[in-house]
Amino acid sequence: MKASKHAIFIEDGELNMSLYDSQPLVYISINVNDSRVNLLSFNSDNNIDYDKTLQPSDICINFPVFEITYTADFSESFLNSRDSGVTLYEKYGHLFARKVLVGGKLFINGLKSATSAQADAFKSLLTWTYNLAKYNKENLFMNLPTPNFFPKIRTLDGEDLNTYEKLTNWMTNLYKNNMVDIISYNNLIPVSELRFSESSSIDEKQPGVLNFKERLSFEDWAVYANLIRWINENNLFQGLIIDKHFELALSKKIAVNFTKIPDVDSSNQSYLKMIKPITKMEEFLTSNNIFSVKDIGSLPFIKEIIRSENISYKDYTHLLLKLEKYRITSDIIPSEEFKQAIEKALESMKPFICLQNVFDEFGHFFPLNIVLGKSLKNILRIPMSYNSEEIYLGTESLSSHLDKLNVSYLLTEKGDVIKTNDLSNWIQNTNNRLEVIEFDNIISLHCILEMEQKKKIDVILNKKNNLKIIITGIDELKDLDINNTEHYKRINIEPSLEDEDYEVFGSVISKDNLRLEDFLVTFGLYDINGFSTMIKTLKNTNTDITECYILWMVIGNPSKLSVFSPRNREFQVDCIKESITLQSNNSYYPVKTSYELSEGCTISVNAHCSTANYEPINIKIKMAGWSEDCIYFQIIETNLDSSDISDDYDQLTSIEITVCVLYSNYENLKIDNRKVENSLDSIGCILTESTKVIPFLPLISEISNSCNETIGLLKQRVDVVDSAVRDLKKDKQGFFDHKNHIYLQNLVKVTTQIKNFMTEISQMKTLLKYIKAKSIEETFKDLCEEFDNCINSLAFTNTNKNSDKLEQLKADQEDLTKYPGNTDIDMKKSNDDVTEVETTMKFKNEDNNNNSYVHQLEFIDYEKTDEKPHKNGRVTKWVSVKNKSEEFAFKIISEEEKNMVQNQIRVLKELHDWQNVIKIYGLTYKGNKWYLVSEWAKYGNLREYYTNYKDRFNLRLKLRMSLDIARGLNFLRTVEIVHHDIRAENILITLHETAKLANFKFNRSSFTGTLEQSQNLERVRYCAPELLESAHNFKYDHKCEVYSFGILLWEIAEERTPYEQYNDIVRITDLVRDKKYRESFSKDSRMPQSYMELANKAVNHDPEFRPKITDTFEVLSRCFEEYEKPHSKSSSNPKSSQYQNITLSSSEPIPNPESIINRDEYAIKTSSDYELFKYMTLAEAAKQHKMVDRQGKPGDTKTAYKCFESYADADTTVRNKIVAKYYKAYYISRGLVDNIEVKDKDRIVAELYKEVADDEANEFPEAKLRYGDCLYNGKGVEKNLPEALKYFEEAADNGFKVAMYNAGKLYYNGYGVERNKEKAIRYMKLAIYNEYEPAMKFCRDNNINLN
Repeated sequence: MKASKHAIFIEDGELNMSLYDSQPLVYISINVNDSRVNLLSFNSDNNIDYDKTLQPSDICINFPVFEITYTADFSESFLNSRDSGVTLYEKYGHLFARKVLVGGKLFINGLKSATSAQADAFKSLLTWTYNLAKYNKENLFMNLPTPNFFPKIRTLDGEDLNTYEKLTNWMTNLYKNNMVDIISYNNLIPVSELRFSESSSIDEKQPGVLNFKERLSFEDWAVYANLIRWINENNLFQGLIIDKHFELALSKKIAVNFTKIPDVDSSNQSYLKMIKPITKMEEFLTSNNIFSVKDIGSLPFIKEIIRSENISYKDYTHLLLKLEKYRITSDIIPSEEFKQAIEKALESMKPFICLQNVFDEFGHFFPLNIVLGKSLKNILRIPMSYNSEEIYLGTESLSSHLDKLNVSYLLTEKGDVIKTNDLSNWIQNTNNRLEVIEFDNIISLHCILEMEQKKKIDVILNKKNNLKIIITGIDELKDLDINNTEHYKRINIEPSLEDEDYEVFGSVISKDNLRLEDFLVTFGLYDINGFSTMIKTLKNTNTDITECYILWMVIGNPSKLSVFSPRNREFQVDCIKESITLQSNNSYYPVKTSYELSEGCTISVNAHCSTANYEPINIKIKMAGWSEDCIYFQIIETNLDSSDISDDYDQLTSIEITVCVLYSNYENLKIDNRKVENSLDSIGCILTESTKVIPFLPLISEISNSCNETIGLLKQRVDVVDSAVRDLKKDKQGFFDHKNHIYLQNLVKVTTQIKNFMTEISQMKTLLKYIKAKSIEETFKDLCEEFDNCINSLAFTNTNKNSDKLEQLKADQEDLTKYPGNTDIDMKKSNDDVTEVETTMKFKNEDNNNNSYVHQLEFIDYEKTDEKPHKNGRVTKWVSVKNKSEEFAFKIISEEEKNMVQNQIRVLKELHDWQNVIKIYGLTYKGNKWYLVSEWAKYGNLREYYTNYKDRFNLRLKLRMSLDIARGLNFLRTVEIVHHDIRAENILITLHETAKLANFKFNRSSFTGTLEQSQNLERVRYCAPELLESAHNFKYDHKCEVYSFGILLWEIAEERTPYEQYNDIVRITDLVRDKKYRESFSKDSRMPQSYMELANKAVNHDPEFRPKITDTFEVLSRCFEEYEKPHSKSSSNPKSSQYQNITLSSSEPIPNPESIINRDEYAIKTSSDYELFKYMTLAEAAKQHKMVDRQGKPGDTKTAYKCFESYADADTTVRNKIVAKYYKAYYISRGLVDNIEVKDKDRIVAELYKEVADDEANEFPEAKLRYGDCLYNGKGVEKNLPEALKYFEEAADNGFKVAMYNAGKLYYNGYGVERNKEKAIRYMKLAIYNEYEPAMKFCRDNNINLN
């Protein structure tokens, strides 16, 4: 085929080019000699000369990319041509193609000789390659080797594609680079017929193809071609992420390549499956068809906020019906782009954040198996004893199992309802519609990385919370003043940290990188942006500090700080904090290490005096030696004269030192801000063989210190040993051998045990442990025996034979053993992360089977009436035997409900006197029946009232009942309670036609979290759309309550059940949640406009735009007041009925006399208290700073502060004032308000905290802790350590562990008070019992044995 010599059409016609949107075409057995089957000829001449160059092929496949058409006028030469026959054909050709297909064409040979499996494998490979190229996907098979069987493939221009790589490149060039050829001429018209209105046509003519046996679509020819296309269109081979909205989503980028073509296997398994999730994550995975993940820790980059939180609906089970069609199995490796992104993140200064971003882009995990088919589900209360992992489907067996489970319908993925009797039809119609019904064999994408990258990620994840070198630097000191001896320099850290919990070590170095001993360096004042270094120049130095540099390194937990330089991650780091007591007769001090020391370790020290506020100090610490588990430091220069240090060991001065140990085989430290390396000895001392010592001296010091601190009955026993040990410090070389070294170690151990024992017997709580394990007498004897054995081994003389007064100890023991059984310690967390300890005495009840319940009433005090029962006979009317006018409702409750009702009574008894909440009196029982006793509601519930008393339910009563309900809700809000189930059935109408809130079965404090309620049909009618979402962690709050009240307002106005035309939960959910449909008021409604507007605002889809409950009360109050004005006249008799002068319209009947009540109760309050109330309640204001929206912004702290300020100064109750003053101080001290002058803030805070702390009711004991802090730091009040200690001790008595620690530290260090180690240790141990980490560390650092 070739183009004609002359053009038929003019050149400025309309050329149309469009993407080809159909499948490729497959031609079977082409170019067979002498075959006239599907002959692509344009005439019927039987004498055709076959082109011998056209090679026969098993298969020819056309891959069209574009289709082209051309419309134009005939050229003038063609119109005027009178040629015909051969002359016409020579000039203008034989045929003209109305449509031309351009793309690629492949000729394939060898498939006939292949096995069925080999042919199917090649077809699958070709299908994957075609789909990835066409749908612009990244090639997932980049490094795929050419399979063992690979047929001969030839292109239209004769190129052989004999490898998979060549085939991939050809397909990529075709679809991504548009390297196309003409592959088919279609709708051909003979040139001789072009000028006629009617003409014959030829279907197609292809370059390189003369004839073919059969033509198929690509999907009919290839195995699973349609399935593979569906997989690519739905991006199933991208990673999966759990996004910030807690939803499963596809990754944006592709993280994997395949080592082979994924296996696709047909599957016809159908089964029922039941899963009972326990945690929020398990429920999420189950809802998203992931069942194989057992350890969520294997997915490290799923954010912490969605990890393993308990869900509140453990009684619910997911029932799943699965119909499997295909199982796809993959083998994967990381893609180059993924590896490069990981490597870039690893090299970042903030690697965890960068890695998180990488995994958020590429996916958190990947399913190696994907199951396709169809599924149905439901969430039911099913006992877990019913267990069926797999039930093969037959319609009858399926129906029987569903009947056993009492399941009448199932839901599709989109929420469509499938009734059980329609299941067989649904199953038969699933063949053509696929969905993912399971992601199986889940693997975290970080696990597919190469070993080296995985190790680096493990270092960054730092699961053991090890300390690491965070960042290093060298800064010039040229800006310092050489004339000063004390220098301060601020060092900024770049990038900033996310926490202030870190330590800094370093030294002054010369320009030759040598560590200089002429300067003392201290680091402190840490914040997220940097720290300060304090440098003191020693005397007699000629070194010019301005020519020096400060070398520093930050040590911390990278998980907390977020910054983690890649340059020194290989270092193992240990950090030890010690409080060292300086002694006049001892300059050597041991520091125990957490790990075994060895040669090559580097030791750095940062020291300061805790009372010097990080001022430069003259303390110079030198490493004197080391052993395997200890470093010995010598203080060779101190800021205290020898006269300042008393021989009385209770009056010693302490310094705080922090020791850093670097364990590494490396010799250099890499510097981040200079991109250079420095020798490790420039930042610390390197341990060598020559400095390793046998630790006799520290043992002697330790024994002496332990003996000094021993108190009580054993002190005399060890005094002699103390003297002997002190003599060892003199020159007695013969004593120091290996055997005595072991004996001394044993003596250290036993003297420490003696010290701890004598300390513990004054501590009640610890003494209880001794009582359980061994008597005091036995412990005492054992310690004495061990002590004497050590002394005898060391040849010391111990002549102490004094009486031990064991009789007194026995008496103490007997008294104390009576105490443990009567004490319970209840520990709970407060909002400020301070542990409160409440100790209560409880005496055990011998009869564990008694029938004593909260507020139990005597059944014989009541008498049943003949009045018609309510609620199908469950609620009956009773009266008091003593006073028949007292009416009660007896509601039968089941055994299961009984315990739950206990909590209901505890809450509602406190609300007993509130006029719009139904009164609850208690429980009573007769025989085997239990009754809940409450206020009798004469007219039943609201729906029963407007149904049975329609003639009474006039406009006035509608407004008044609406106001009743608003008042009840308003009250619940002030006491921080949400009802959880506002609807007509739960509003009861009592004697005077007063509406009251009832059925508090689901009531909870609004401070609590979520509450999953069974969504029955009636409740769904009132449910806010956010409750109808699938997010099970949604918190029910007052905004949900307002929505339900809005629906109820509509029902009161219209006297109809909401959505009464729908009796399907799914249908109502779809209307309310998805289509935002709400019931509208009737056109002839007589309700006030403001009433209808309020109801419409209350049911706004966005909770943020709903009115507050206080607003609903205010609007309805105005509605009722405005109604009353034109209907009433003034009365001279104040005692006359309010209804005597009411003029009613003819359509409104006179109200029942029983409904006459005092209208003044419904007037809007105008007092100052109400104006304050309009801001928000004190309870609501107190939680505003803890409320954080999706953008991370706090609650309405501005209005909250106005509330506190108003109540603090108002003429209100003492309790309200105390609450307001506490939170006013809290808001100012925490910077939550900005309208207080800076100079006044501290004073105002201190005064407010003092007033609250001194309040006798002790409502806010934490104020004692906060005021103590003011006194300790001299903040807003004159510094007064003894007074601070007083408030710390009071706060400690109230269970605040921080106060326990503060009091202990003040007593231990003797700051502003007489040093008292006994009290110090007692408070420290109390803090430890409350799991306060700093106290634990303090005791470890000071060798306080807790056992």
